Amino acid sequence: MKILSIKKRWLLCLLCTGFMLHAGDHTELQDSVSIPLEEGRLDVGRMLGWLAEEMGLDNKQICENIDLSLDLTDATDRKYYKRLAELTEGIVTFELDDDRLTINIDRAAMRRQSQHIRSEFRGQVEEWFPDAASAAAARYGIFACTSDDYYIAPADAALGERVIVLVHGIDDTGRIWNNVIPELLDHGHDVCRYEYPNDQPIVKSADSLAKHLAILKDCGVRRVSLVAHSMGGLVSREILTRPDLLNGSGSGHMNYPKVEHLIMVGTPNHGAPIARFRGFAEVRDQMVRVFSGDGLLFGGVFDGAGEAKLDLLPESDFLAELNGRPHPQDIDMLVIAGRASPFGREDVTKFMKRMRATLPGDCKGCTQFETSMHNLVTGIGDGVVPLKSTRLEGIDLVVLPANHMTLIRKALPKAQQPPAIPIILKRLN
Repeated sequence: MKILSIKKRWLLCLLCTGFMLHAGDHTELQDSVSIPLEEGRLDVGRMLGWLAEEMGLDNKQICENIDLSLDLTDATDRKYYKRLAELTEGIVTFELDDDRLTINIDRAAMRRQSQHIRSEFRGQVEEWFPDAASAAAARYGIFACTSDDYYIAPADAALGERVIVLVHGIDDTGRIWNNVIPELLDHGHDVCRYEYPNDQPIVKSADSLAKHLAILKDCGVRRVSLVAHSMGGLVSREILTRPDLLNGSGSGHMNYPKVEHLIMVGTPNHGAPIARFRGFAEVRDQMVRVFSGDGLLFGGVFDGAGEAKLDLLPESDFLAELNGRPHPQDIDMLVIAGRASPFGREDVTKFMKRMRATLPGDCKGCTQFETSMHNLVTGIGDGVVPLKSTRLEGIDLVVLPANHMTLIRKALPKAQQPPAIPIILKRLN
């Protein structure tokens, strides 16, 4: 059967993403699979089916929806899987026999070189799909909010000297601000929403934010307040503390407006262990988008190739460097965290006091049990970010009864106002 070159490129991209995620999120150091050939042809559906099964997808559905094959007796088709081996610098290798293709993955090597390989892969995809890359780039930038669902370029908006800039987190399209924007507008604030490829390295997102803050200054904006959700807080801290950007001062660079506030909501300042498990969810989401026709061709890659996930790990080099810098000066900073548990430390203490009163003797083991309960309650956090990961020494912390999303967005249309919104409004005023 004849397949277009663009389909082959798409196939290679999908396979490469799957291999990287498969290698990065498993414990075994080596893996391999042999796929039989039919008269020298590789059944692409069968290959993707293997990846799909590893990622928790419906194996049968994937196989039935992909009716493609590669003729491995043809040198032109063989170059596609050879390019994959080159792209991963030999971490994924192929052995071609007369009747089968064996794929080998060196997971240990993938982990060591993951950041570099992912970046190289994203660059290759942008080269293969320049039109799609351009379309993806058009989604990014800074946009003035005239309502909760209408945005225009800052140059076309009548912005005042002070603007609130909203910075979303990873794997978010900005919908997290749907309840925040109307409240800010109703309170007389000028608001801009910053959109960026959120799965690229955080340092690149900070570079982009700096560029767009400079655009605001060119539009007459003199002061900004940053309100950031989740990873957006790390992007904001990076621009504020990095020596070549704001260098630790809200008014530290003539090219940017003065930064008056940084309000971080659910920010994993010391990492999020759950980042280890988000890889399969990302590729699942993108595969569903491709099969349904929703979104851009391989749009997830243009959001980044998983580098942000690596930066969010508690032991990452990025976090070690960021947290090794002093907090920025001349900026009012606030951390807002969620606690998904319905019980607090005070509730545990009261419960243990009643327990001790009813048990005989010195209640051996009660102290250890109380300590464990306190650790559990305080460690739950908002369901995504542990509470202890949000804390920054010397920075105000407000803990609210909500999860990672419901801190600032309603779970249901008729739900009460998210609890972080009044705190944000009060701090900005």
